[in-house]
Amino acid sequence: MADANSPPKPLSKPRTPRRSKSDGE
Repeated sequence: MADANSPPKPLSKPRTPRRSKSDGE
């Protein structure tokens, strides 16, 4: 699971990139 690197903030997208740009959207 790639989420291991980043915190489980966006549960909506488990495959989100490490950039907060996509996360903020």
